Amino acid sequence: METENVGLFVCGVLIFVALLNAGIIFGVLRGQNRNRFEVIGKAIRAAQNPWRERDEQIEELRQRVSDLEGGEKEVTQNDS
Repeated sequence: METENVGLFVCGVLIFVALLNAGIIFGVLRGQNRNRFEVIGKAIRAAQNPWRERDEQIEELRQRVSDLEGGEKEVTQNDS
């Protein structure tokens, strides 16, 4: 690859990244009527614990299984 081509490639990548960032910023500013910082705060909270929603679902499932196991033990003890 010649030096000219490398320079064109780098410029193309920079323009692409700049347009992508501008599009994201424009979409956030235009599409949100609520507080703009709320979007940033939500992203930060998601970055701090990306599996929070999954952890909550697993905890709920664990609790349901525990409740079912407790119910089965009561039924088994009443049948004896």
